[in-house]
Amino acid sequence: MISDKQKQRIEMLRSRGYGYRKVADKLGLNLNSVKSYCKRNGLGGVAKPVKTAARKSGRLQSRKGSASAATSAGTNGGTTTRN
Repeated sequence: MISDKQKQRIEMLRSRGYGYRKVADKLGLNLNSVKSYCKRNGLGGVAKPVKTAARKSGRLQSRKGSASAATSAGTNGGTTTRN
C-alpha cells in the first residue's frame, strides 16, 4: 500500500518529469503500483515537467543577456570582416 507521503512525492516527481520507473526506484515502490496510482489519479502518460513562468522567464532573460553582451562588445560570432 502507498502511504499518503509517498502519494505526495509521486505527484511531485511526476510533475517534474520523472517517469514511472524513476519514481518507483526513488521511493522504493513496485513499478506497477506507481503506474496504477498514476493512472487512477490523472498522472498517467508521458511525464512532462511543469514549466513555471518565473523559471521560463529566467531562462529567456539569461539568454538575451548573453546575446546583448556579445553584441555590445562588438563580437560577431567569431568571424572577422575585412575592409
